[in-house]
Amino acid sequence: MIIDISYSFGDIVYLKTDKDQNKRLICELKVNPGQVIYALMHGTQMSWHYEFEFTTEQNLVETIL
Repeated sequence: MIIDISYSFGDIVYLKTDKDQNKRLICELKVNPGQVIYALMHGTQMSWHYEFEFTTEQNLVETIL
C-alpha cells in the first residue's frame, strides 16, 4: 500500500473555518481505505480533520469578520 499525504508530522496548519485562526500542529494520522484523517493539536485539545478543512496559510481576514 502506498499512502500519499500532503502534510508531515509537526507541520503548522490553520483550520479554514476557525474565526481566531489559531495555529494547530499535525500530530497523528489515521489511514482508512480511501482517506487520510489528520489529528491537529491546539494547546491541549486535539481534533480530527480531513485535508480539505485546513491549510498552511493563515487567513487574517477571517479574524476581523
